[in-house]
Amino acid sequence: EAVRHSTCLRALDLSRNGTKDTGAAAVAEAARYSTSLQRLSLEYNNIGPTGATALAEAMRHSTSLH
Repeated sequence: EAVRHSTCLRALDLSRNGTKDTGAAAVAEAARYSTSLQRLSLEYNNIGPTGATALAEAMRHSTSLH
């Protein structure tokens, strides 16, 4: 919720925290509607095809993610 409604969060680094598909989907949903988030890092997690698809879809619809 905080990511989705924040107007000042520019970067979010969730690398190496054990994120899996469910977590990636939740982050994707929030990032999709964020108007300020420009960089999202999820390196070295356990994200599979389902989570990756959710993230790709979020990036496609995001107006702020690069």
